[in-house]
Amino acid sequence: MDRPALGHRPNPPLRRGAGPLGRWSPALTALLALGAGWSPREALADDPVMANDLGTGGAHRANPRSLATLLDAPAMLGVVDRYDLGLSFALGPEKERALQIAALDSRTSRVSAGVSWTRVAAESGLQTEDLPGWLVEGETVEEKEVRNRVGLGVALPLANRRLGLGLSGWYDHRGTPDGDPNQGGNIAVSAAANLADEHLLMSVQGVNLLPWRMYYNPLQVTAGLRLQQPKLASIEANLVAPLGDTEEVLGFQVGGELIASEVVPLRLGFERATADGSSRATTGIGVLGDRGAIDYGARFLLGEARASEGWSSWHGLSLRLFF
Repeated sequence: MDRPALGHRPNPPLRRGAGPLGRWSPALTALLALGAGWSPREALADDPVMANDLGTGGAHRANPRSLATLLDAPAMLGVVDRYDLGLSFALGPEKERALQIAALDSRTSRVSAGVSWTRVAAESGLQTEDLPGWLVEGETVEEKEVRNRVGLGVALPLANRRLGLGLSGWYDHRGTPDGDPNQGGNIAVSAAANLADEHLLMSVQGVNLLPWRMYYNPLQVTAGLRLQQPKLASIEANLVAPLGDTEEVLGFQVGGELIASEVVPLRLGFERATADGSSRATTGIGVLGDRGAIDYGARFLLGEARASEGWSSWHGLSLRLFF
């Protein structure tokens, strides 16, 4: 994920200074209204939140069962017939706390659609170079920020769900309690293929296509390739390629899942972050049933990034319901 997740899409950490849903529409309206108003005084980062995606290195762009594809790879919404609802909470470095609610419907009508709301908050001390003039070096000041993202994804299934075309859009609001908010939004377009009866899946996306972008949200091309035996095992690789004038680097995610006794998913993954090229190892476990799943996922910074960040891990817990 490079831009998880709670994977809306899995995004890089925020830098300092820088019709088909008719059966759920009343509940979702209430949840989104609650999210827009719930704004404790904390700060944020952009990381995957759904624990099943967190455990596989954020590799989800070709996963027909992932809720993170709603914004990251919307064409995947239509390749499987389903109703899904997910709730996830995650903790990360710098007192990050992330909450995500997402739902999708690819069964009621010809067009598949889903909505999501993500809130990430965190707090951290200012760097020495950021200290205001009236403070001496060594004195602690807390920097507090918060982000809310509301998004919508739609997909048009084609060829009996073997192909799909998708479009997603989102609105971001980021800010500190005492500063001016940074707000805006963007869109992504997507194409997906479901080959060999869900054994081989792939997707390709253009992300942040509008010319007006929030900072650190460059134009990207992303892709996913997934091999799987449903209810048994899968392996997936994702590529994230930034375009244009940006400091981001080529990123990727690789992850795998083995479902023991068709009930206990065991997950491992690795990712290279697009934001700064840092490496992360991931793992996860869950309990899977016919009508839902409970998942735990963890991600750990590796190398020099780990030494400089102090507490350098993310931990997420998710509840997903299938209808």
